[in-house]
Amino acid sequence: MSRRLLLVDDEADIRMILKFRLERSDYHVETACDGQEALEWLRREAFDVVLTDLKMPIMDGVELYHTIKADPRLRTIPVLIMTATAERYTPQVLAGVGEGMLLKPFEVQDLLQLIDRVLR
Repeated sequence: MSRRLLLVDDEADIRMILKFRLERSDYHVETACDGQEALEWLRREAFDVVLTDLKMPIMDGVELYHTIKADPRLRTIPVLIMTATAERYTPQVLAGVGEGMLLKPFEVQDLLQLIDRVLR
């Protein structure tokens, strides 16, 4: 059975590449370009995991994470963070954000292992 993953990143190339690689690994992937669009997806459809960038326009990954965890219908969905800019966030802001974090650039195999770990 294919797992449903919501991929959130403001860079279209990253969304396209990761969607292709994840679908080859038997995930059903929907994409969103920011946190607001991600919330629209999450309120319409069920997902097993959310993979989000930190730095995005409109709603960043930190705000998206906190919004998901504050919603009783969504709070059990694991949220994984991917970022190249973690240093622009203070440790206090990032403390407890996400069930896992990957620093860009990363190997897709590392992402797949992290997803597998949080879904167990």
